[in-house]
Amino acid sequence: MIFAYTIPIIMKKSYARLFTTAVATAGLAYFIMAFTNVYNDSQAHQNSIPYQILGDTFSEGLARIRTNNNIGYINKEGMLVIKTQFNVAEPFSNGLAAASRGNTNGYINHKGQFILTHQFFGHHNFYNGRAIVDKDGYYGYIDTKGKLVIKPQFDDAYDFHEGLARISIRNKLGFIDTLGNVVVKPQYDWLTGDFSDGMAMVEVAGKYGFIDTKGNVIIKPQYGDARAFHEGLAAVKTQGKWGFIDKQGHFVLEPNYNDVSDFSEGFASVSIGNKYGYINMNGEMVISPQFDYASDFSEGLACVNARGKFGFIDKYGKFTIKLKYDNALDFSEGLAWVVMQNQWGYIDKTGKFVIAYN
Repeated sequence: MIFAYTIPIIMKKSYARLFTTAVATAGLAYFIMAFTNVYNDSQAHQNSIPYQILGDTFSEGLARIRTNNNIGYINKEGMLVIKTQFNVAEPFSNGLAAASRGNTNGYINHKGQFILTHQFFGHHNFYNGRAIVDKDGYYGYIDTKGKLVIKPQFDDAYDFHEGLARISIRNKLGFIDTLGNVVVKPQYDWLTGDFSDGMAMVEVAGKYGFIDTKGNVIIKPQYGDARAFHEGLAAVKTQGKWGFIDKQGHFVLEPNYNDVSDFSEGFASVSIGNKYGYINMNGEMVISPQFDYASDFSEGLACVNARGKFGFIDKYGKFTIKLKYDNALDFSEGLAWVVMQNQWGYIDKTGKFVIAYN
C-alpha cells in the first residue's frame, strides 16, 4: 500500500514551507520518506533547500536525510551533522556506514569522512568483521581494513551472522565461515534465513526444518512455514495454525494461532480471530487480543494499531502513549518516528515530540 499527502511543517530551530510524505507498507515493514523545504536559523533569509527525510529509525544517534538525491545525516536534535553529499549511504553500524560519493565507494565515520575505500561495487555494512562486495557479477567479502579476504566467486551472498553467511553457487545455497571455508555445502534450493540462536531454517520440497552450525539436520523439514529461532523458540505452522517449538523440535506452545510474531523481550504477538494480543513464553495470554496490528516489543514498548490509529503499550498492556498517530515505527535509541495529522517527527517514550514538524 502506498499513500501520500502534503502538509506544511515547522522544524525545531528551522523554518519550513512544504513537505510530502510517502509511506510504503509491506506486511509489517515500512519504508517512509518525507519531502521538505527547510531553512536553518542562520539561513532564514536565503533560498530554501529541498530535503527528503528518510523516516527510518535512528542508529548510533544518526538518521539519514536526502536532498537532490544526495544523502546526509541528522542528529537527535534534528540538526544536519553530515552534509548531504553521498549517492548511497547506509545506517551506521559499529561506528561505520557504507557510503558512495561519485566514484568513491567505502565507509564513513560519524564525521562523514571516508576512512576506508575499496574498488569494488557494493554498499553493505560490516557484520562479524566482513562486508559483501561485488566484482563482475560475483560476490565476495572484505575485512574492516578493506582487504579482500574471500574472493568474489559466489552467485549471491548474504551478511554474516553468528560467524556464518549464506552463499549461492549454481542456484544451490549453503554456508561459509569468515575465512571462506564451506561449512554447509551448497545443496538447498532455498535457505530462508541466517543463523539465529545457533540454528538456520532450511526448505526441502516445500517443507521447513532447521540445521545447526555444522549443517546437521536437527529438526527435519516438516512444517508448512517457519520462522527463525529467537529467545530459544521458533514459530512454525502446521495444519494452518502457528505454534512454537524448542530446539529439539518439541512443541512448547501448541499451534493454536492464526498468526504470530517472533519472541522479543519475552513476548510474542499472536492473532486469534482478527485481533492481536501478546503471550509470554509460558503461552499465557498476558495482553488480550484487541489490536488490528501489534509489533514486537522494542525498548520495553510495542507499537499497536486499533481503529486506524497507532499508539504504544507497555508489557502490562497499558497505553503509555495513546492511540493518536496515523503511522508509527518502533522505538530505537529512545525515539520513535510518528505521523499525526499535520504533524510528524520523532517522539520520546513520554510521547513528547523531540524533533517536530507542523
